[in-house]
Formats: sequence, C-alpha cells, structure tokens
Amino acid sequence: WSNFVSPVNEKAWKSFVYWWLSANGYDYGQNLSRVVFTDGPSDGGIDVVAWPLENQARNDLLVVQSKYFREPPTAKDILRFRQAIDALNGPLDAFHGWLAGCRMQLHPIYRRLREDRRRLRFILISPSRFPTATKRALLTRGIEVQDANYLANLERNFVEGRTPRLDEIRIRNTSKPRLVAGSNGTRVWIFTAPVREFGVAFEKHGNVLFAGNIRYALRGQTAKRVRTGMLDTLENAPDEFVFSHNGVTISGESIKQRGDGTVMRSATIVNGAQTVSYLGSPKVMPYLLHNRACVIVKFVEVDDVEKLNDIESKVAFRSNNQNKVEPSDLMIELPSLVSLQRHFRRQGVHLERKKGEQKLHFGELAIAKERLAQVLAAAESSRGAVQGKSKQALFQDSAQRLFGDHDASEEVRNEALAWTRVDEVFRMTIGQFSNSRRRKRAQLAELASLRVFHKVIRSIGLRGAFLRAMARWEEKSPLIEGFLEKACKVVIAALLRISSDQKKNEPAFYKSLASVRPAVQSATWRSKRKIRRHYAEYLG
Repeated sequence: WSNFVSPVNEKAWKSFVYWWLSANGYDYGQNLSRVVFTDGPSDGGIDVVAWPLENQARNDLLVVQSKYFREPPTAKDILRFRQAIDALNGPLDAFHGWLAGCRMQLHPIYRRLREDRRRLRFILISPSRFPTATKRALLTRGIEVQDANYLANLERNFVEGRTPRLDEIRIRNTSKPRLVAGSNGTRVWIFTAPVREFGVAFEKHGNVLFAGNIRYALRGQTAKRVRTGMLDTLENAPDEFVFSHNGVTISGESIKQRGDGTVMRSATIVNGAQTVSYLGSPKVMPYLLHNRACVIVKFVEVDDVEKLNDIESKVAFRSNNQNKVEPSDLMIELPSLVSLQRHFRRQGVHLERKKGEQKLHFGELAIAKERLAQVLAAAESSRGAVQGKSKQALFQDSAQRLFGDHDASEEVRNEALAWTRVDEVFRMTIGQFSNSRRRKRAQLAELASLRVFHKVIRSIGLRGAFLRAMARWEEKSPLIEGFLEKACKVVIAALLRISSDQKKNEPAFYKSLASVRPAVQSATWRSKRKIRRHYAEYLG
C-alpha cells in the first residue's frame, strides 16, 4: 500500500487507514469529513469512525481500532475495544459510565454511534499476524479481524481494482446443497433458497455481493421488463417463482451447511445481480416478508484461488442471455484503467469501470469507460472518430493502448480528464439544439467534432493554454463552459454544412473514413478564426 496516494499529508498510520478504507470500497476521496480519527488520550478504545458516503451502496458505519504494528494488539488493547463495543450496544447506564471516561469532544460522536448501533461494524485492523484462536474468539463477539493475511489479499485486489469479496455469504432456510458435477478442482453444488434471504443479504451488503462479477445490476428496458415480471410472480404466483427464474450463480472457495442455512466462503454472485439487487430494494422487500417464493442457487466451488477470477468471468460471459457480455465488460481489471479511475475520482469525476457501478457522490460528472474510449480515440485521429462509432470494436483493438497512453503520467491523465469535460459540454450543447432534425444530425457528428476541435486548438497554438485552463476547472468552469459551447456550435455548423453538401446518408457519412477525414480537414480550416476569437473573448 506504500504507493497509495493519501488524500492529505498524514502520518503513516493514518495513510494506512485511508488506504484500508479505499481498498474496502469506502473511497472517501475529497469528502474527508466523513472520517473521524478519535485516537488519543481517553479515546475509549476506538481509533477511527467512518460514516458511509451519501451515495454508497453499503450503509455500514465503521468503528475501527487500528494497530499499525508488526506485533498483534495487546490483550489490554483488545479488552478496551471490547469494552467500547459492550458500552455502545449495552444498557444506557453502562454507556454513560464508559462515556464519562472519554474525552469531552468525543461525546457527540459516540452518542451518535449509540443512536446508530444497528448499523455498526466493529473492525480490528493490523499488519501483523493473529493466532487463529484469537481471531475466532473475536469473531464470536462481533469483531471482524483484518490481519496481515487478509491485508495481503486486500492489497492484490486494490492494485487490480477489484472490490474485496465478502469473507462469507450466509443464506438461511436453504435446502441441503447437493454435489452435481466436478472436474479439475472445480465442483458444482445445487440448492434452493427463499428469495427473501437474498433480499436481506443485499440490504445488508449491497453491491459487495457482486465483487467478482464483471458488472453490477444493469439498467434499461430489458432489465425493467424482467423486474416487472418478477414482481408479478412474487405477488400472484410465489410458488411458481422457482420454475420461472433461471436461478442465481455464486462462486467461491467452499460451501458448508450450518443448521438450517448454507455458508459460502470467499463468495461472490456472478450471475443474478439484477435479481438480487431488485429483491433487496425497499419497494420489493415488503412483498417478501411472508413470501414462499424460492430460487435455485448454483454454487461453483473452486479449490485454486488463482483460477477463481478466470472462472467467474467465464460463468458471467456464458450465462448472461438477456444482456449479453461485451468485450468491454471483460476489461475491468486493466491496470491503466484502474489507475485512471482513481485519478478521475480524486478530481471529482466518476469513471464507470464496471457497468452499473455507483457514483460516490450525487450529481458528480460521470463517464463510462466505453464512452471514454470513444472520446480519446476521436480526439486522437479521424480514424479514431470513425472507429468510435462501433465502440465495442475499440475494445477488440485500441482501447487498451488508449487507456495505457493516457495513464503514463499526471499530465496525460489530466488530459484524459479534460477531454471528458469537453465531451460533456459538447453533448449538452448539442442536446439543447431546438430543431430536432438538426439535433439528430449534430449527435451523429459529435465524435468528429471532438477531432475537429482538437486539430483547431493545436493548429492555432492554443492546445497547451487550453489544457492549463482546463486544469483550473473548479475556479473557471463558467468561462471554460462558455468557450466550449461557442466552439461546439462553430465546429458542428461546419461539419453539418460539409455533410449536407455531400448529399449522402449521414449515418453512413460519419462511419466512413473516406468522408470523415476530408470533412474534418475542411471543418478545421473553416473554424479556426471563430474559435480563436471565442478563446480570446472567454479565456484570453
């Protein structure tokens, strides 16, 4: 974790905590007020408190004791943490007695914890090795332990951009798992489970259930039709749900039956994200309270952990029929893309690396990796603008190079961010065209317009000045947006005039390099003077 970029210039142990939060999916970025370091004299045995972000799938409130030592915490440290937990969860008199021994400025924080105690997760983290017996004893008291073994795996996940999977998924009231197939260290188990239990699991864990999936729950008309059908079956024919639904597929390292339930270790849902997230939504959970509906569950048990991710991708690719898996879905662990996403996040922009991935904050600018590939390709060349019309073709050819080229340094990462903002302003400007026919024509020309704009600012010697201005987006955004809106209208007008003069079918016109390349050259020549004037007016 030493290469982690700490949000602030903090001490080593605080940087370690920030890294740990990011690696566990709690990436607070610039919203550091949600993390409170309570460590110090009379801290009550608690070092860190972290509230969930406003748009975070997981609703947990983290109460952490962090020991940044190679040796495990002492018995005294653990006892103080246990006393804090007992006070927060126990009788009010005991809480007040414990609170009296804590610093006065911590009292409001700990009272708030007490009020939200049903959402609390108590976690002990340390880059040391804990005896197995100690970890087991702490777990029985509701304390999660993340020691050196866990942190090593967490670091691998962090470097590769993976969401850390749950240590275990527990589903109650299941049938007995039955082994139905096995080959080369991989076995398939089948059982049935109440749909309500999956709703409860999503309510508790959120998108972390799908950590190993290549995408989260999808949106769109197909997803809407499927969800409408599920709700109708749950309301009117719950006993038939198990016959009508394809089932949920889970992969992991082991499966065991405990009592009336099933426990799956290091598990993740690789097919069924749409179903499970829908079952766990607030509007559906009331229908499941006394519902008899069940679903078939297939568990793929994999002995070799190194093969787990490969098998999960194959399962997801082969079993998704309603929304087929695209080449871009399989490129979520590309190191340069992971790095770009983290850089964008630090600048307040959400790069959707995995489809369905939620923003960290409401209202922030967002761009999907598929669109980013189109934008970077279009800005690079006329050929890229044409290739971008078939965006999945980019992920079979040049997307990996594009992301790699734009992750080589801080400067080129900022350039990728700048083009993301340019694309957003161009698209918004085009969307405001009042004439619907002209608006549709302009939307066809948008990728080519990015190429024209890039050629113009480079040919008139403004590229460097423009990128420097884009780096000051937060303080100059109204001026930059004004310039970009004017530039967009100039470039689009030139392109539409050229395509109109050609009297060709315009969708075909913008998909052909033979027509786009000369159109870009001509539009660049026509746009130079006006764009230079607009730059001087807004940013000069």
